[in-house]
Amino acid sequence: MTAPEAASPASPAFIRAAGGLVWRSRERRELAVIYRDRHQRNEICLPKGKLDGDEDWEQAAVREVLEETCCKAGILGFGGLLHYYVGDRPKVVVYFEMVALEELPFRPSAEVREVRWLSPADAHRLLTHAGERDLVERLRSVAE
Repeated sequence: MTAPEAASPASPAFIRAAGGLVWRSRERRELAVIYRDRHQRNEICLPKGKLDGDEDWEQAAVREVLEETCCKAGILGFGGLLHYYVGDRPKVVVYFEMVALEELPFRPSAEVREVRWLSPADAHRLLTHAGERDLVERLRSVAE
């Protein structure tokens, strides 16, 4: 997959992040969503996070899904891309469609207080951010 690389010297640096649309099984009936307290508000979102060092998009997505859901997941394919601004910096989030390979016992952290497996319809209804809801909506026809 070709994804955005580091910003050129003429453009502002952008924040690179990756995440997952994680199916609990290959039957594609349940998606992982995370519940977090962020900026003093509750958020329900897809697992994602910033790339570390020289990580590529896929490595970051697998790592972030493991860190936030305690689920080892394999990549099935490209899931979508979101872009928005954080202050004056552009942010790009590359999502991969993934399947859970192993669920480890979940432990709440400073970032994530709960993981839930929801139907695509319920995930679409509950996700906080419109862009993430749009990604799930595109997958609903596959899953339902």
